Formats: sequence, structure tokens, C-alpha cells
Amino acid sequence: MFYLVDDCWLGTERGLKHLLEVERKLTAESGMFNQFGDDTGEDQDDPYTLHDNGVAVVSIEGSLVNRESPFNAMFGLTSYSQIRNSIAAAAMDSSVSSIVMDINSPGGVAQSIDELSDFISAVDAQVPVYAYSSGQMSSAAYWLGSSARKIYVSPMASVGSIGVISMVEDETEALRQEGIKVHVIRSGKYKAIGNPYEELTPEARGLLQERSDGLYDLFTSAVADNRKVSKAHVLEHMADGLTFLGQAAVERKLADGVLSFDKVLSMVAKSHMKKAASLGDRRQFQSLHSAEDHNMKRVLSERDVAALAVGVKPEQLPEASVPSKDIEKVDASPGKDVELIDAGTGEEGSTKTEPKVSVADVAAVSQSLVDYLKEQATTLSDKNRELTMELSQTQQKLTAMEVPFTQLCTVVRETVQKMQVAMGGQPSSLEHLSGETLMAEHNRVKQQFAATFTVGGVAKVQDTTVKPPPDLTQTARRQAVKISK
Repeated sequence: MFYLVDDCWLGTERGLKHLLEVERKLTAESGMFNQFGDDTGEDQDDPYTLHDNGVAVVSIEGSLVNRESPFNAMFGLTSYSQIRNSIAAAAMDSSVSSIVMDINSPGGVAQSIDELSDFISAVDAQVPVYAYSSGQMSSAAYWLGSSARKIYVSPMASVGSIGVISMVEDETEALRQEGIKVHVIRSGKYKAIGNPYEELTPEARGLLQERSDGLYDLFTSAVADNRKVSKAHVLEHMADGLTFLGQAAVERKLADGVLSFDKVLSMVAKSHMKKAASLGDRRQFQSLHSAEDHNMKRVLSERDVAALAVGVKPEQLPEASVPSKDIEKVDASPGKDVELIDAGTGEEGSTKTEPKVSVADVAAVSQSLVDYLKEQATTLSDKNRELTMELSQTQQKLTAMEVPFTQLCTVVRETVQKMQVAMGGQPSSLEHLSGETLMAEHNRVKQQFAATFTVGGVAKVQDTTVKPPPDLTQTARRQAVKISK
């Protein structure tokens, strides 16, 4: 399983789960994920967005991986080489005064992250590089962001998650239940440590924990250096694995300010507008060669970028030439290598010897992708069928409950009316009330009834008996007797 032991994950658990799901899908059919190798080296379309104010915005989205694939964008992944190429392209543009990395990523794999971080710092020495996030800037993505000279975030941005995740999958119990026993034969005491076919021993766990702790130490040291804070501050306030919203991130020195994206662009543009011309002079990476070789363009290699980052001029670097983009003829017949003919001389260029992707290869990958999408469509169709059946069963249950519910409402109405009569009132008309309102009225009348007729007491009923009028003759006699006395 990829990304379990061989690769430590610098990111959130959700990001790791997403990446694992993507890889399972891509490796399901004949190693589809590795069809094109680790890095295709092909140019990107629109590697950055250039604003009118001279600020180039490089977008960094999704989980970060250290390999290039034509399927990365489809599954929301971004490779470190893609980020590197985008930043290099912006640095080579003489109209760019500064670069802003717009980051929204849960993190990524550990391999190559340190090299990309160093590259960003080197570019920042020549072209100011800033980092911004209005979404996530977690773990490996934060490592990259910390390489910029300043970090700005929105109020709701989630920043931090500095830590390391390494997972070991144990399939021994599942295999045991299936009646399968796997024998691991190794040369080397710790070879294949943490494989899924053996239970993880305390010693193996300790070794893997030591490796994770070592990477954590590198991570926190890099953040301390990039953010210009002490290692102790990073460990105590920044690197406990938690994420912090905008202002809280600033208070812990994970970020430098809470601003909107537009304000960051405006501020960065004003700060570096006057420096654009001098920086452009030092970034003519694609300048023409001598007049004798005017039809050849300079190629920017990793060595060139590293030399330029420390101030070496382009003309002092070893030259590597390729035919210009003026191509007169391209033979792209199936099974044939692509041959380039120099438009200036008409002579054929040398046939490229590096591996190429044939039409058949592309067709095979396309067919695999189509098969995968068909499988997903079938799965969704089955799920829809199941949900439809569940909905139908629920509707049947509701229909079956309608009769008892109606009868229950009738009993409640009669009870309420009887309590009203017992308290000397008139029965109310309750037919128009819904079930919920009827129950509320029942509870109200019930409380009144309980207050009027206490348990164990005697009902206080008004005496409605008609008494006869008093006998006036007897009354007169009593008064006469009193007078005579």
C-alpha cells in the first residue's frame, strides 16, 4: 500500500483518506497511476495568473504529491514539480514584480517538500514571494507557505496542522479468517518492516515512531527558520497538530496578518512596483543566444535556477540548446518518433531518444479511464436503485400509519372536550387542528384539569340546587314574640 510506511504524510487525516482512495482507483487496472512515470516534465497551461498590477498568482490546490500524472487535476491533486514549474515560470516573466501563492491544501507527502521549500526561498531572494490562504494551509502546505517572506490569511482560513502521520495496515486477522497464511522471507533484519502481512512488533513500532519523530524534527526546524522564531516557540505554540483560524494563527505567529485576497494583491503590488524593472533585467532566462545561433532558445534547467537564485548571470551559465519553436514539419504517425525540422535551415533535427507516449499508450489509458467511469456509473445506478426501494418502503410505512394516527387524534380530541366539560366549560371545536397543535392543546387543558382536580381531593362543584323562598309568616311570629318579651 502506497503512503503507508514508505511515505510519511504531512497533512490532515481527511486529505490522506482522499489520496488513498484516489490511488486505489488509479492502481486498480494495470498500474494506471504509473503509466507516465514520476514526472512527465511537460509544460503546464497557464501556470500562473498575472494581474495588471504585476503580481503573479500561483494557485496551489488539493492534496500535494511528489509525482506528476495526467490524472492529478482530475482527482484534485497537485504535484511538487507543478508548483516548482509555475513559480519558476512566474520568476522568468520580466513583467512580474512579485508572486503570491494562493494556497488551499490539506497537506501532502513528505518526500521532496524540503527541496521545494528551499527553491521558494531562493526565488524569494530575487522575486518577492508571499503566501495567502482563504481555505486550508495545513501541514506540508504550511511548510511551503512558511517559505514565503510573509503569510496572510482570511478570517476563516484554517492554518497549521504541523505534524506527521504514518500508517501501517495490518491484514493478518482478515487473512486468517480467509484461511490464508503469508510467509515473509527477508534478508536484512528490518526489511519490509511494517508490511500488512505481519503483526507490528513493539520493536518495529519503535523504529517507525523514531522515523516519524525525525521527520517531525526536520519539519519544525524548517518552520522555525522560515518564520524567524525559536524552535521552542514552534513546539509550544505552533506544532501540536491543531489548526487555527485567521486571527488565532496570527497570535501564534503562524501568519502575519488577516486580510482579504484583494487587499493582499494591492499591498504587494504597491510594495514592489518600483523594483520590477531591475528584477526583470536579472530574469531574462529565455534570452537569445549569439547572432550566429539566433534560432536557438536557452533552456532553464534546475542548475540554471539555482545559479540565478544566488546572482549568477544567464550568460555565465553553461548553455544547453534545443530547436526553436518554429517547427515546419511534424510527423505524428502512430508508431513513429516525432522529428523536428529547423525552419531556418530546413535540416532535420536529431530524433529524440527519450521515451515517448505513443497513440496506443494514450488510447489504452483513455480506455482504462472510460472503464473506470463506467464502473462508477454502474455503482451510482445501483445505489440509486437501492435508495428508490428504501423510499418506496418508507412511503408504505407512512401510509400504514395514517389510519392509527387518525384514530389517535380522535381519542385526543374527545379527551380534551371531556376535560373542558368537567371544568364547567364548553367543549371546543378541535377538528381543524393539526396533530402537533392538537397535542399542544391537550397538554394545556390537561395542566388546567390537574390544577382544578387534585389527586385525592374533593371536587369543588358549584351548588346549583334551587332553594325555596323563606316562610314570611313564621318570621313575623318570631319577631312578635321578641317584642312582647
